[in-house]
Amino acid sequence: MTETSLERKLVELVREAEKHSIRPILAGGLGVLLRVRFARVRRELTLADPPIARATRDLDLLLPAEVVVDASRMEFFRGVLDRLGYQEVEGARYYQFVGGSGAAAVKVDLHAEPPRETSGVKMDSRRIRAHGYRLLHARRLDEALGSEMHPVPIAMLSNGAVVAAPERGSVEVLTPNLFTFWAMKLMALRDNLHNREDDEGRRHAYDMYALWACTSEQVWSDAMSVGEFTRGAPQRNEIREAVKELFTGTDAIGQIRLREALRAEGVEAGGDELERFRHDLLELLGSLR
Repeated sequence: MTETSLERKLVELVREAEKHSIRPILAGGLGVLLRVRFARVRRELTLADPPIARATRDLDLLLPAEVVVDASRMEFFRGVLDRLGYQEVEGARYYQFVGGSGAAAVKVDLHAEPPRETSGVKMDSRRIRAHGYRLLHARRLDEALGSEMHPVPIAMLSNGAVVAAPERGSVEVLTPNLFTFWAMKLMALRDNLHNREDDEGRRHAYDMYALWACTSEQVWSDAMSVGEFTRGAPQRNEIREAVKELFTGTDAIGQIRLREALRAEGVEAGGDELERFRHDLLELLGSLR
């Protein structure tokens, strides 16, 4: 499947969901790719020159708390997936779906930050679903801390093109704030450091760098606000320890994986730039201040 085809599928899904005021947040590799494109079409001043983001065939969607606790809205969103031809993935029923087949297949993977108010949900260590509706779940993602705060909206046309500002016929696709996006990618990197099937986490290290490079002053300021707001959350301890373990020192394993990923992608990044990335990461996720 071409990137444009995937993006058209995304716009189609977001447009249908909005009919019931459901606004999922796009994370994953496609979220990174769109953030890079958005920074380029807007010609924003960013922390570095954004590299080309890697390709993907997945739609990683975060469902807001107001959706996962509401049986009627979960049922509506399942109906959207059904109408658009997505089928359940065996072994991951109700939270992974696939549309199309072969090279044209698109996988939708549903996630959610655990809601603060749990009276409307059934939740275990892996999944979250609304009481009263069993046919749609979200994968529990504790590290998606602050996922609904300061999302970065990206205007897209029906053909999948990213535009600098909303215009007639466009739809706004939400992507996570930098704090949340980095936290999710950091934990994915940690969990796949020695997983050869997942490139030993290099793609996640690369995504973290790409997200940093395309960050504007406003996006950084918003991310710092999320960091301050979530400072007392229990998940912060695990996130803080992971960033210190992986990125404290230029010879830390996370920094090594990043350099390997950049070389593989042909991205030239000087030592000063890599040090600025590492410092900002430690400041935002590791509370270096």
